[in-house]
Amino acid sequence: PISMIKRNEQKWVKIEPLQFI
Repeated sequence: PISMIKRNEQKWVKIEPLQFI
C-alpha cells in the first residue's frame, strides 16, 4: 500500500521492514 507508506512511513518500516525493502 503506497498510500499507507506515505502516511505512516516510519511506522511501516517498523511494522513491515521486509516489505519496505
